[in-house]
Amino acid sequence: GGSKVVILAEPPCSDITASSPSARFRYRDVPRNLEGVLLSPHDVDWPPPPWGFPALFAARLSDGSIAWLRFESFDRLRVIWKANEQDTRYSRMWGKRRAFGTRAIAEVAGEVVVSFLFVQIFHCFADGACYYPVVGDLTDAYNHAVAEMQKGVRGPGGAFSLPRRPPPPEAFAVLQGRLLETLRGRPAADRHSLRGSVWGYSGQGYSHMMCLQGEAIEALNLCAMRYSIPLDYLLLVLVILGIARASGEERVELTLYVPMRDGHEVSMVGLFADWRDIVVAVPREHATVLGVAVEVADVLRQRRWSVYNALRKSERTVCNFMHLDPQANRGIFKQVEDGQWSGGDVLGLDARRGKELGWTNQPLRFDFVQEHAKSWWLSVNVEYARYPPAWMRRFICAVEEAVVDLALRPTALAHRQFPEEFY
Repeated sequence: GGSKVVILAEPPCSDITASSPSARFRYRDVPRNLEGVLLSPHDVDWPPPPWGFPALFAARLSDGSIAWLRFESFDRLRVIWKANEQDTRYSRMWGKRRAFGTRAIAEVAGEVVVSFLFVQIFHCFADGACYYPVVGDLTDAYNHAVAEMQKGVRGPGGAFSLPRRPPPPEAFAVLQGRLLETLRGRPAADRHSLRGSVWGYSGQGYSHMMCLQGEAIEALNLCAMRYSIPLDYLLLVLVILGIARASGEERVELTLYVPMRDGHEVSMVGLFADWRDIVVAVPREHATVLGVAVEVADVLRQRRWSVYNALRKSERTVCNFMHLDPQANRGIFKQVEDGQWSGGDVLGLDARRGKELGWTNQPLRFDFVQEHAKSWWLSVNVEYARYPPAWMRRFICAVEEAVVDLALRPTALAHRQFPEEFY
């Protein structure tokens, strides 16, 4: 109580336009006389926030301490602070209301208003890849309008002059053609899999989160360059090695979300993403970590997958990837993950699971979420009856050792005994 936090703009608010994307904000803790530049998850110097607090901004303060900020609602800010990088204790939590002035921004010294463009895509009409063309058009239109306004150019009726664009491609015709290929029973490679919930599945289960950051991500990036295998392929390799070793399986089957966009379809808006099944052999006698990585890369590059069979929904293991926007800075706009804006703040809550199990819509599901250029979260949702906590412990250990194996012991066997201290 009694603390005051101020957010200042550099240059001043009146000077921030689409032509000045380098504008920065500074965080100032007035009573303690500390300040620092506000960082977003896309910045190189971004400090990873503590688990349970998906931060919107962060600031490395002048005394070496770190502050993270997030909005609980449009007018309520929450801040947490820790003394230094090594300290594991967090303190100074606020629920502050933002003061709104009745005068223009230029007339209120020090007041900064940060606006957000909220884009909601409904999965019955479009997939996550539609974010890029939709947001690209919106930000291009905004930046163009601001530039025209600065030149004094106005459209009809005094409105902003927007850029002229060709008509959108016929996405509906493409999607309709893929659906017809399925209904006619034709073995087309790009036909729709009918992956809806007609043959639904639900079971009682639990979830677990793993974070890959710091030295782990640095090692995987080095492996990606060394082996000429993309990072997201290697992340998939970790899952496959973890499943094979934890379950003792020599044949790992996965269902992947695939964009299914080639050529001119990249700029189309529609539900193009579909499910495709892959099979990776992990022989017990001779499969190595590097051998599995090469096999996975070959399967994906050669598209050696099959169309998902909806009748097998209750048997499938699903894996999905959610990347950050590769064009993190679009003029003065920066991408903000939905989890950083609302929900997800569980810092300080009891981390222990309750007595009641939750519900899961797949027996085994993996979601890779890119939080930052140098950090990925792996969310694992499992059905308790098939994958009890003992299995999860083996899976976590196998994934951790697979990261080290890829970097230092690529010829290590994929199937081997767990270390004695594990038990």
